[in-house]
Amino acid sequence: MSPLINIFLVSLLLSNLSWAGEVCQNWFDRSGIKVSDKNCVDKCLTLMTDMGTYTCPNQCEIFCKPKKCERNPYWKSKIKDGKPKNWDVKSEKNVSWTNAEKETILDALDRLPDVLKSVPISGIYRMEKSVFPANPGSTNPLSQDIVLYNSAFDKSFFDPARIITHEIAHLMFQNFPKKERTDYETTMKWNLDQSSSRPGNFINFRAKENVDEDYANNFDYFLYDSQNLKNEVPAAYDWLQ
Repeated sequence: MSPLINIFLVSLLLSNLSWAGEVCQNWFDRSGIKVSDKNCVDKCLTLMTDMGTYTCPNQCEIFCKPKKCERNPYWKSKIKDGKPKNWDVKSEKNVSWTNAEKETILDALDRLPDVLKSVPISGIYRMEKSVFPANPGSTNPLSQDIVLYNSAFDKSFFDPARIITHEIAHLMFQNFPKKERTDYETTMKWNLDQSSSRPGNFINFRAKENVDEDYANNFDYFLYDSQNLKNEVPAAYDWLQ
């Protein structure tokens, strides 16, 4: 058989396989069977077939296997092991990420607006506990590292998605151009020459600490509880809009 005929036959075979795969996928999709169903495979095997779909039950296990979503490579590259090189609190110890923790944080990062990829982040690290009790996360504006502590994953107190968003918001604010920082400070009526907080409502008590903390909390609420922010701190809501 000539090489040319061989190439033709292989091409024909591949096109048939692609067509057959599409037909079977449509056959399964029309059934309405959910991949999450415990009896997914059994239900799939009992589906009616015809001359075009009689081989489709052979792929039931494939159709019933949950499909993993592809992680964004940008965020995936930010999850790092060990301790940040320039972490200024020497007494804090690093711990290893668990797979579940990584997946939780990557789920949150993948849902964030793409604009946050412009925030300079060297790495997101996992450490045991902060020198400040119950603190779930910290940032180092100089090295542009983020650290998440054990408490960040204690879901009875914190939402890990909001913790990582809050810490990214810190780095965002710290890297704003001076004009943008000043605009936020002026809009929110922060008087940086005095030790007192700005006037008006705060979204939570932590936001009263300083303008940086105010911004990070407002940004967190803007993404996860925007109506509450709009009601309580409308000036921050409008600025973030």
